[in-house]
Amino acid sequence: MNVQDAASAEKAEEARFKVRVPQHGENRLERVKAALDARAAERLPAGVSAWSVDLAADTVTVETSGRADAAGKAFLKAATSYGKAVRVVRNDPTLAPRATVVPGNRMTFNGYLPTGTTSPSRPPRARTASGWRRVRRASPTRRS
Repeated sequence: MNVQDAASAEKAEEARFKVRVPQHGENRLERVKAALDARAAERLPAGVSAWSVDLAADTVTVETSGRADAAGKAFLKAATSYGKAVRVVRNDPTLAPRATVVPGNRMTFNGYLPTGTTSPSRPPRARTASGWRRVRRASPTRRS
């Protein structure tokens, strides 16, 4: 458990928590992140995919693909100027196809068709806030 000072640490230890007084703390890390946000607002750093406060690690974590342009390299240099408050992680995912879609096939999502489409073999479904639901087909109206 992260605590702010020795008095808080003592109380937490009495309650049998494993405690740690962070070196940087949430306020400082938020200021570092705000400075990085401002720098990125000036010029978007290509090659830098994300940065966020990681309270558990007591750092601002910056994720990079390793393919940074000039703005990305300047951003990383500015980020590392904060010393141990910033941790740079190389995140170079390998892209691979996950599915093959044959032209002319309908695309479904977990077996359901998107809203507004129908299939003769299954009733139409609609996306709601709580998930997918069946939609009643409009019944033909009879005129007298």
